[in-house]
Amino acid sequence: MLHRPMPFAELPTARIYYETHGEGPWLVFAHGAGGNCLSWWQQIPHFASRYRCLVYEQPGWGRSTADGAPDPGRFAGDLTALLDHLGVERAALVGQSMGGWAVLGCALTDPGRISHVALASTLAGLTDEATTAMLLQVVVASSGQPLDAHAALAADYPTREPVKTLLFEQIAGLNPPLQPAFLQALVRLRLAPPNGAPFALAFIAGDRDRLFPLPMIQLSHGRVSGAELTVIPGAGHSIYFECPAEFNRTLEAFLRR
Repeated sequence: MLHRPMPFAELPTARIYYETHGEGPWLVFAHGAGGNCLSWWQQIPHFASRYRCLVYEQPGWGRSTADGAPDPGRFAGDLTALLDHLGVERAALVGQSMGGWAVLGCALTDPGRISHVALASTLAGLTDEATTAMLLQVVVASSGQPLDAHAALAADYPTREPVKTLLFEQIAGLNPPLQPAFLQALVRLRLAPPNGAPFALAFIAGDRDRLFPLPMIQLSHGRVSGAELTVIPGAGHSIYFECPAEFNRTLEAFLRR
């Protein structure tokens, strides 16, 4: 029977569960609000032969715990503290949806430590007042309603891929329910565009994203000079899950540049 140890990083404000896979340069994956370490099951086997993949669970998700309620304002500091805990001197960061705030915030805090930042299906706090107001209206309108995991997939994905859709639902179901106050705090958290930063930055978006539609991602992309944008046709909000081959190929090409 295979038994893997369950490593935790005891940080000042959180207890973070993490895993490392493979050898090579550090490649860090930060999941979205419906995810956890299991979300990256289609990325780890692909990248672990060339990178040391670090997957972790945001405080308040999966097996990680936070002191008090989860706070998106602490995500960047928690990721930085995790890199310190593991002695990571240089890394590439990948953030999906909610994870975009964590990885971009971390990169802005310590830009010399980061080589690449890939923002997948996320605005990552690169918003203006109008976009923030629009997102807050959506959050307020959905307050009190359970998050529909299907909203993070292309509308026809459950019909095309019922088996994988069930897996997606089961992964999301391992997390505590999302609270409206947290979602409001997340969309209100705005980050400075990393113009002039020493790391490369790229957006990966799906043209059928129903949570952060492509026009919103294009606005965030336009706020960063020199950033790349790759659009995956037919993909919804969870490109890494729905279109893993295209996602992995796009990410790998970006990391090699």
